[in-house]
Amino acid sequence: MFTVSDLNSLQKKYLQSMAFTAKQIADFLKGEIVGNPDVKVSGFSKIEEGKAGTITFLGNPPKYTQYIYETGADIVLVNNDFVQEGVIKATLIRVSNAYTALASLMELVNNHTPHRRVERTISVLSHLQLHLAKMFM
Repeated sequence: MFTVSDLNSLQKKYLQSMAFTAKQIADFLKGEIVGNPDVKVSGFSKIEEGKAGTITFLGNPPKYTQYIYETGADIVLVNNDFVQEGVIKATLIRVSNAYTALASLMELVNNHTPHRRVERTISVLSHLQLHLAKMFM
């Protein structure tokens, strides 16, 4: 029988398997890391809405340049010619073209995403978890 503990472990393992380090991303994109090579991300965000655990990119400078100094994202893809003018909390990955790099990275993640069947299974198991929790309350 599946327990709540088993389900929590499965969900945690599934989510962690989709995390990539800055080093892994930079190696894939042939980019240069400026910052922590071990920081992990498991999702994407807009630079102005960045949050921990996500990667974003600096596109359309100078319109969005201010956000690189404010973003909560852990990794930011930037063009090689980006000139830093202040303190940036995020790890940067310098690439020849941030737009192309982001597209390549999204394709990589899409190819590594489990099939819909696995996603439905996790959804069903999450629903089951709620019922199990109610039974033991």
